Amino acid sequence: IHAIHVDPLTLAATLDMIQKLKPRQVILNDVFDGASVNHHEKGRDADLAFFPQLEDEVEITKKVIQQFCEVSEEVVYMASNHCDFILKGLLDDPGMWRVNRNYILALELQLFRLREHRHPIIKLLGLDDFPNLRYVSDREKFYVGDVYTTHGHIGINGARPNLTRAAEVFNDYSQAHGHSPTVIHNTTMCGVTGIRNPRYVKGASSWLGANNVIQPDSSQQMLSIINDEWQRA
Repeated sequence: IHAIHVDPLTLAATLDMIQKLKPRQVILNDVFDGASVNHHEKGRDADLAFFPQLEDEVEITKKVIQQFCEVSEEVVYMASNHCDFILKGLLDDPGMWRVNRNYILALELQLFRLREHRHPIIKLLGLDDFPNLRYVSDREKFYVGDVYTTHGHIGINGARPNLTRAAEVFNDYSQAHGHSPTVIHNTTMCGVTGIRNPRYVKGASSWLGANNVIQPDSSQQMLSIINDEWQRA
């Protein structure tokens, strides 16, 4: 999703898809982008000056989550590498405290992590306040039917992510993370709802807005969004 950078037309097509297909669960990946606390930008203060403040990014992200909750029976917020930007870019780096000018929030998130033993993204985004939303940690084995479903940023046995390897190990598997829609037998990787030309992407790109549908029999179908539409009028 990458809410701070979401493409509004792709988002609108995705919400329309949900309203028409009425899935039992809607699984969201990388909803929080973390542009405001991106540890990859450490030391590049000139660039960070143009990034959003953390509070602004949180409010934008909450509004996007609310849109999905309003049209979905159940929303699953899948843990992802961008959730961990909070850990790497804010909580463990006092330099980012200064950039965001919010020491108190950083301390509150640290206390939440220590006391609750849950990911601080839950508190930051108020995920417990959405009645039809469930957070799935990266330690939880989550299945839709027979399909093992994960964000995909952690490879098998902790190795680097490799979709081909996942297809060999799991007969039925679905992930996000790569932004390039891919189907290998009954293994899939969905596309991206965020903008597809961020400044760090150079050269040819296979990124595309596309959502994966897992059918009741555990078969999968990739629905691409082309020219801002997912079906013919």
